[in-house]
Amino acid sequence: MTGGYVGYSFAVPSNTVRKIFEDIIEYGDVQKGLLG
Repeated sequence: MTGGYVGYSFAVPSNTVRKIFEDIIEYGDVQKGLLG
């Protein structure tokens, strides 16, 4: 092993990123749904 990149990567749908970004701009926090 050469000590290269070690970590995790994942994909986030662009519409999810857009919703989170808009919530932060509008509310200062991410609005989440509640179950239960």
